[in-house]
Amino acid sequence: MLDAGCGTGENAHHVASLGLSVLGVDVAETALAIAREKADRGIEVDFAAADAFQLERLGRRFETVLDCGLFHSFDGDERGGYVGSLASVTEHDGTLYVLWTPVSEPLHRPFIEAQIAVVPPRAAMAMVQTFVTADAPAVMT
Repeated sequence: MLDAGCGTGENAHHVASLGLSVLGVDVAETALAIAREKADRGIEVDFAAADAFQLERLGRRFETVLDCGLFHSFDGDERGGYVGSLASVTEHDGTLYVLWTPVSEPLHRPFIEAQIAVVPPRAAMAMVQTFVTADAPAVMT
């Protein structure tokens, strides 16, 4: 599994504790250092610095890709490129999970209102077009 924008690795560590192979990537070296320090012995999880817009440089594809909060940090003009990058590392029949909070929502709204999109990579561009053109909550399957 790829955890894009993993930050300090909370999700990557959790998924790895379930026995899955995980690579967490982030642009922030400081966050990655904290993620590596948190590593429990016996739980295998890897972390690497990577540009979210150039994930193909990882040279790998993943059956499962997780974005837990990175998508909504990009401007509408950037989102298409980002999802293209996600699609480039997602296996053809893989799954892309995106936790998304509309940027127009007040920052104090609880995460319970966040939207989870589960789409096959071939539908990723349709997902981005929906998110970019409609700032309304949507769950896509």
